[in-house]
Amino acid sequence: MNLRTGKFTRYPCRPGDDSSLSDSTVTSVMEDSRRRLWVGTEHGGLNLLDQQTGHFTHWKHDEKNSASISYDHVNCLYEDHRHRLWVGTRGGGLDLMDSAGHCRHFRNEPGNPNSLPRNMILSMAGGEGDELLDRDRERRTEHSRY
Repeated sequence: MNLRTGKFTRYPCRPGDDSSLSDSTVTSVMEDSRRRLWVGTEHGGLNLLDQQTGHFTHWKHDEKNSASISYDHVNCLYEDHRHRLWVGTRGGGLDLMDSAGHCRHFRNEPGNPNSLPRNMILSMAGGEGDELLDRDRERRTEHSRY
């Protein structure tokens, strides 16, 4: 929505059009500190809107590329105080995306108490410093080393 005009702009998914939104079911929307609009979808991965052209850039899971996002169902997005994008997925765990669009993955590793408790990230929230809250273990975890 344009706050000045009060008008909405629709960005439909158009199959076959690589510049459109990658999926019609949007699960998360976030404007980052650079005023870029990120859109997570249910089956189409992550999208970044070019607000000048109305075209989207897509990030999807690619089995052949270990730096791609871990899963195409994006539940939530978060930008930390260091302006890094965290991508929470529904089955692939948590991704930390660098400025080149490559992802570092954080997943559940059975037997490793320092890994994620599960690979479904439903929400993220920020605060001061470099901490993530693990509600299952009721503790905070430093992530400044990432």
